Amino acid sequence: YIIDMTPSLGIFKYNNNYGGTRTEFYIPRGVEIDFWLEHTNYNILNYVILDDCDDMLYVQKDNFIQTDTYNGLNNNDVKKAIEILNDEK
Repeated sequence: YIIDMTPSLGIFKYNNNYGGTRTEFYIPRGVEIDFWLEHTNYNILNYVILDDCDDMLYVQKDNFIQTDTYNGLNNNDVKKAIEILNDEK
């Protein structure tokens, strides 16, 4: 089950097609994850980021697994995730 979600820190506002209001302020996914890790009440000892986008922070590189956009999670991704979670830093 889902225990929580990372926030959407970007600002997106669209009203209508061509000629309407369009405001967009993009925040990298890694920043949103870092924000959640810093503000959560959960005792996070280790974590894995599974995402098909690669806009993570450099400090998250050892916790990040980029999944395939079309095929999703594969057996190698699962093995790597288990290795990351079992790593006692």
